Amino acid sequence: DITVTAGARANITLKDESAFYYLNYNYTLIDDTRNVVFASLGIYALDLKYSLNAEGEITVQGDPVSQNRYTAEAEVLAPLPIFGIDTWSHLTRKWALGTKVSLVGGTYEDISALIVDVSVRAKYQFTNWFGLTFGITYFTGDITIDEPDIKTEVGYGYDGVALGLDFRF
Repeated sequence: DITVTAGARANITLKDESAFYYLNYNYTLIDDTRNVVFASLGIYALDLKYSLNAEGEITVQGDPVSQNRYTAEAEVLAPLPIFGIDTWSHLTRKWALGTKVSLVGGTYEDISALIVDVSVRAKYQFTNWFGLTFGITYFTGDITIDEPDIKTEVGYGYDGVALGLDFRF
């Protein structure tokens, strides 16, 4: 809780170097000549990294900062389970349309998160084992950090274009 009084001279910089990684396995539920439905199971890793630098006439939790300078950092890696449904309809041997809905949720140490990832994609299969996907995606994530020295809630969101590579074996 950093406060800057109106008219005060202050400079506050928040740097977010967070990253999201996931590894999942698709189990085939339905596979006919044109349609495939997968259940996706895996691990979603939240690699959260924040740094805050503040200078000037500021107060932290109601107390004025004596040296007019305040720095705080938070860094944590939280592996969480991912569950999803991935569907594909093959238009031709090379082209397919797909939809994927994934949910990530849970608690790890002092981190709790709920993430929803929805995408609509097209895929061009270059070979039997390699393809390119492109489409639109909607991503939203609500993350709560409840450590003794840092308590914060962070919201992430993205809706836009997505590109990816598809490997099969």
